[in-house]
Amino acid sequence: MSLRADNAESVAGSKGLEWGVRAGIVCFGVVHLLIAWIALNLAFGGGGTSANQTGALRTLSDNPFGAFLLWAVAAGFVALVVWQALEARRHLALRARGGGKQTGKAVAAVVRAVVYAAVAVTAVQSAPGARARASTT
Repeated sequence: MSLRADNAESVAGSKGLEWGVRAGIVCFGVVHLLIAWIALNLAFGGGGTSANQTGALRTLSDNPFGAFLLWAVAAGFVALVVWQALEARRHLALRARGGGKQTGKAVAAVVRAVVYAAVAVTAVQSAPGARARASTT
């Protein structure tokens, strides 16, 4: 095995990544629960932000601990990106050894990584400090 493959294996099996992925999955759930809450408020006549990920993250930023929560969500989603990238690499390695349906699984992992990365970027852009910096430039 190459040094790069050994490094990927050690990262994939690390406790830090495992806990980061767990935190990322919790963040994923929180964001989608907020989307559902916003959608229900809109459906029953309440005003508010749009019922999408940006609206959910904006709702988080309005919280007293908004900046911390948004940075935590961004970190959780970055861990999910790393996890999915390692999953894509694993599926491609299995395909090279004759695994049948590994290409589709690798493509699905890459698509999930891109979606998670987009949410992480949106969380960073929604952070109160990031919005203040963006408005001054």
